Amino acid sequence: MVWQTPKTNWKAGDVLAATDFNRIEGNILELKNGVDQAETPSGAQAKVNAHANLTNAHSATPAAIANRIIMRDSAGRAKVAAPAASDDIARLAEVNTRARVITGTYTGNGASERFINVGATPVIVWVANPDDWAYHKGIMTSEGCLCYRHLPGNDQVSMDNPSTGPMISGNGFYVGYNHLDPTSTNVSGNHYTWIALIK
Repeated sequence: MVWQTPKTNWKAGDVLAATDFNRIEGNILELKNGVDQAETPSGAQAKVNAHANLTNAHSATPAAIANRIIMRDSAGRAKVAAPAASDDIARLAEVNTRARVITGTYTGNGASERFINVGATPVIVWVANPDDWAYHKGIMTSEGCLCYRHLPGNDQVSMDNPSTGPMISGNGFYVGYNHLDPTSTNVSGNHYTWIALIK
């Protein structure tokens, strides 16, 4: 059936003709056919689920293509174009040109040699005892360590090199304790804070 425009100007005294009944009955049947063909709740949900499970809905892509939705690849990665504004997404290529700062703490255990894992190779490490910031400070580089201890009227400094004292190595740095060295950075029970500069 085809929908027919209803008569909307009925007035008193009008008589229903066969054509009126056919139009009315035909429109009712047309409405029923529309209801019968409507999406069922389960059918609609199935379509929503199928769309949600797509890996490239709406032409999403892991490539750096303008005006496309970003999609992670099989390794969970995605690419973006080189940033131009200060609030653009930064890529590894840009991040690797900046130094990172990693911080941590440890409690001295009195060992003569102890490795502190930073998780990346430091360029320089600063170690201090926050229980008393005037005591037991050390600055380490790949060339060795400058350790400093301050007491009223008795400042003590020691210079170590990679073969004899605290040093950067691999993904971290070594600290140690020597009862003859008041600048040791692994005194048992002392709490230390370190800051590492990673490039």
